[in-house]
Amino acid sequence: MFKKTMLKNTLFITRVALLTSLCIVTNSLIDFRLGPSAANAISFTYIPCFIAGIMLGPIAGGLVGFLGDFLGNVIVFKGTYMPLIGLASTLTGVIPGIIFKFKRANPTFKIVISFFLCLVICTSGLNSYSLWLIIGAPKGVPFWTFLIGRLPMQFINIFVNCIIMLALLRARFFAEMLGEKRKSASKKAAAVQTVSDNAEQITTI
Repeated sequence: MFKKTMLKNTLFITRVALLTSLCIVTNSLIDFRLGPSAANAISFTYIPCFIAGIMLGPIAGGLVGFLGDFLGNVIVFKGTYMPLIGLASTLTGVIPGIIFKFKRANPTFKIVISFFLCLVICTSGLNSYSLWLIIGAPKGVPFWTFLIGRLPMQFINIFVNCIIMLALLRARFFAEMLGEKRKSASKKAAAVQTVSDNAEQITTI
């Protein structure tokens, strides 16, 4: 039992470390620019955060999002670290992790709703407000004007990442991993039900 627990914990840490490394790379080194400005770039940081949240749960998703953003900023210095952007990155992994706790919902729907919530809460909310404090507010630009200017690119960003995640969802490895999680959850539920039934029998006797 101890060896199984150690192996499980080691596997969990390894997966978190691997996805964090991928998040650092996508956050700092890989983007697809549609213009000279970094603001007009498609970022793929959603992918490792979503994979961590879906496969390993909201805590792991949050860790990958936070560490990927923080360490990425340290490795490739982009200016003063913004805690609100760090919080947004953390929630990018937490949100799909929570949404995928709802077992009965369709996985495609869960991915789409996760990206929608990330767009509203993380991108349009926390990230935009944080960037507005740095860029827009000193120039006297109203927040809503700044936000409207960012939204078209962010819609494209979310759409591209959502398509990639939906494609990964249909990949064999991803599907098998989700299948293993469902089997594990079913076994736990069956075990709890068995204990409950045995307790009822003892009480009856």
